[in-house]
Amino acid sequence: TNKVQAFGKRCQAAKRDPNCPVVIRGWLNKKDSSGLKLWKRRWFVLSNYCLFYYKDSREESVLGSIPLPSYKILFCTPRECKNRKFTFKVVHQGMRSYFFSADTQEDMLGWVRALSQSAAMESDSSLNRYSTVHHEVLHTEYQTSFT
Repeated sequence: TNKVQAFGKRCQAAKRDPNCPVVIRGWLNKKDSSGLKLWKRRWFVLSNYCLFYYKDSREESVLGSIPLPSYKILFCTPRECKNRKFTFKVVHQGMRSYFFSADTQEDMLGWVRALSQSAAMESDSSLNRYSTVHHEVLHTEYQTSFT
């Protein structure tokens, strides 16, 4: 087994602390790691700088988790995700990249914003002018990448 798989498996054992506040939760489609280009619908919960995913909204057992600090959250190019709409990726040098798609542009922008803050270890209380400006820049970049 290679290092990437070992990291993923070790990560899956992570338990979510029920006392930590949830930043955002909802449905996203996650690209399967098998390389078969399958997208699986999963329930995601962002809490304590970590993205947890479950089979459904009952949040019974964690299927996996991604510790976000030092990851980068980027929009996918149309080529990367075969023109699938509202896609973004979570990437880290030397680690596996994760690809996601949301149901709407609004959902996608909300997730990208929240994940970016967690990756930068910013809390909700630091939703200052920078974040708003950054959000506008992201929004514009996304708009132009599909025209």
